[in-house]
Amino acid sequence: MPDTAYRFAQFELQPATRELLVEGRPARLGGRAFDVLLALVEERGRTVSRNALFERAWPGRVVEDQNLRVQINALRRVLGERAIATIPGRGYRFVLPLDDVAVEPPPPPADAGRVAAVPAGSNLPADLPPLFGRIGDIAAVYRLLSEQRLVTIAGPGGIGKTQLAQAVASQWRGRLRDGVWLAELAALGDPQRVTLTVAQALGLSGSAADPRQLRTPARRRGGAGASAVARRAPATRAGHEPGAAEARR
Repeated sequence: MPDTAYRFAQFELQPATRELLVEGRPARLGGRAFDVLLALVEERGRTVSRNALFERAWPGRVVEDQNLRVQINALRRVLGERAIATIPGRGYRFVLPLDDVAVEPPPPPADAGRVAAVPAGSNLPADLPPLFGRIGDIAAVYRLLSEQRLVTIAGPGGIGKTQLAQAVASQWRGRLRDGVWLAELAALGDPQRVTLTVAQALGLSGSAADPRQLRTPARRRGGAGASAVARRAPATRAGHEPGAAEARR
């Protein structure tokens, strides 16, 4: 995983090493308290339910509310009483402002590094909406896409799969000679049209019935490959949860 650090006041939270630094020195913090803090910081500004915190710090176990209160009190002793707000009947909220979020992505693939200076095209939106609490997800998908040519993000509708895929793809923009492209597959009812739809998004021409007839414009020949983000409906591929976004390199 890439190194991710959350900084607030005199503190720095480092998930990679599971450390909370206070003015550069490691604080004495138990593993459960660290898990609770990381969950709250990742959802900063939003209320995190008790059940979500139980699942994060005690996955698969049944524990009493008192166990969570002990961890919250331990965190308040380190961070200050006002760092974590109690939302009656709902859960807890991390309220300290973050100074910044430092993310060091994994190095790009070697072939991408060689063509980074070549202008790359893209049909991704120019201004992608900000994603809150998804820094770790972006880094994880980026890493997977560095190692695999196809990564599928599956889950229920409305949880932000396409936004996550677009955020990762935007980090590859400029690193691939053939660019980064969005192919909309959600409206397709015929799987046979997938090839043509992707080809059109990539600016290729030819017959959807025979992928071998697809012709690549001269400006994009050279074998560098393109990164594509596809948003598709369940009908295009069986066996997945409703809705999926794919990132292909």
